[in-house]
Amino acid sequence: MGFDARCPKDGSALRPWRSGVARSGDSLGECPLCHIIWTLPYKTDEELAPLYADRESKDFVPGDLAPISVVKDAIARWQLRAMARRLGSAPDSMLDLGTGNGRYAIAARDLGWPAVTAADMHESPPAALQHAAQGQAPVRFVRQRELDRYAGAFDFVLYRHVLEHTADPYRALGEIRRLLRPGGACYVEVPNIESWSARTLGYSAQPLYLPWHRVHFRAPVLDATLRAAGLEPFAAGGKTMPKIADQLQFFASGVPRPVAQVIGAAMQPVQLLFEGMLGRENLWVMARRGE
Repeated sequence: MGFDARCPKDGSALRPWRSGVARSGDSLGECPLCHIIWTLPYKTDEELAPLYADRESKDFVPGDLAPISVVKDAIARWQLRAMARRLGSAPDSMLDLGTGNGRYAIAARDLGWPAVTAADMHESPPAALQHAAQGQAPVRFVRQRELDRYAGAFDFVLYRHVLEHTADPYRALGEIRRLLRPGGACYVEVPNIESWSARTLGYSAQPLYLPWHRVHFRAPVLDATLRAAGLEPFAAGGKTMPKIADQLQFFASGVPRPVAQVIGAAMQPVQLLFEGMLGRENLWVMARRGE
């Protein structure tokens, strides 16, 4: 494919992110105006829907070893406590938008957050949300298509690793603004296109996750995109996410998931060393809707 593509937002001619193409046949192009890096060929949300018809992709974290799952649950609770500290207290109402396997919604409930709602595009909740722990209220599940009636309903929207899957990040962030009450806040987390893996491996970096990831961000671009959607960032940073297991399976698909996870856990200090030198795997921003 010759590189002749336009920014879906403003029509500007895109410039190649790197030479070559990914294993999937996709490539990346950066807009010189908005500086979002787009996955090409461009696809609409309707065209992307078949990629998420079930819950079998890595987005829903199938096949975790039990000890790994316990660690991930603990990390989710730790991250939510950190968010509450930045907010000043736990929010009265939270929406986990794009809940995936439900881990963060369950963690918020387990921390005693008053009203937790989870939503995604599927018709039924993930298995983990279907079982409330004894003595605890269940997490309410809402189909994403039913969110029209929830304008201004939430104090806090959690949006972890969803924005990069959207065909129109401005529209997606505008929807978050609509769902927040005035003064409410959101947490947005995405992969970092300037991470150690993207810098060193280019199109072979598994965190690019093509064709599923449709937009890619540097930290200043994520900040600007939030502001353009009417959300005002007040805290931001980078964070790690263990990726060596996924990278190993990307290069050697025959490696069983449990084996890859053991190797990845053992090599996590190496990943942290590279991240410290070259860039964290993920970016996060907390932002408020104005009054």
